[in-house]
Amino acid sequence: MVAADVFDNVLRSGASSTPEALDLAPSQPGFVVVIPDLLDHAECAALISAGDAVGWEPATAADRTPRKNEAYLDRDALHFKSPRFETELWRRLLPYLPPVGDRAPVGLHADGPRGEAGQCRLYRYTASQRFGKHVDVSRRGARTDEETEYTLLVYLSSEGELPPGRTGKSASRADGGDSRPLAGGDTIFWASARKELCRVSPRAGLALLHAHGRRCLVHEGEEVQKGAKYVLRADVLYAPSSTSRPAAPAALTGAGAGATTPRAAVRQQDVGKGASR
Repeated sequence: MVAADVFDNVLRSGASSTPEALDLAPSQPGFVVVIPDLLDHAECAALISAGDAVGWEPATAADRTPRKNEAYLDRDALHFKSPRFETELWRRLLPYLPPVGDRAPVGLHADGPRGEAGQCRLYRYTASQRFGKHVDVSRRGARTDEETEYTLLVYLSSEGELPPGRTGKSASRADGGDSRPLAGGDTIFWASARKELCRVSPRAGLALLHAHGRRCLVHEGEEVQKGAKYVLRADVLYAPSSTSRPAAPAALTGAGAGATTPRAAVRQQDVGKGASR
């Protein structure tokens, strides 16, 4: 985990745009939601540059050789702590977070007690890297009644393009030596072991919110064929409404995302656990 001032000024404070969210799985409302332009291109470029300045940690041998019921994982990553960044990200995200039963959103999850560890992660996937089929497990917060309910992914690069702020030459130096536009790297959600529910292609600034823990849909990070995919990751903590103030969710617009199959059709042993990896 990195505590680095380099992240403090990445997000412009007070940005007022509130894009309309889109629900990709209308049969399971609130399970897979996308928010266009949560970050702008300049912010995506600045975040990638900040990650480069800090340095990336490669996947471990254990990640690439999973045991039974674990998912294959190969990517570069870093954790960082920036209260200023986290505060602005939370301000933008909060209007889109629905209640979950009698629980309401209270903040982003830290790796340790809230406020003592970084709440955000950056991921970089280059050619041949991927994250196999898995579910994201819930994690407890600082209080016993706090638990994560959503994974937040914000794509920082776009399918068919170089990462924001890159030229061919700079991409070759920074993006795993690959100066080509991104191909592959979709996030795929599965209705059953062989039936796709919906997928999200990387687009710079696009946020993906998906339910995790007991409500998590089986999903995977498709292999990157060429170029580089950059992603910001955070988890959203919830607590009983009696101890928190519920957020008013933004209106969702339904969209056809293919036929659906009950989640129970996918057996737990078919996938691995993603946890916070």
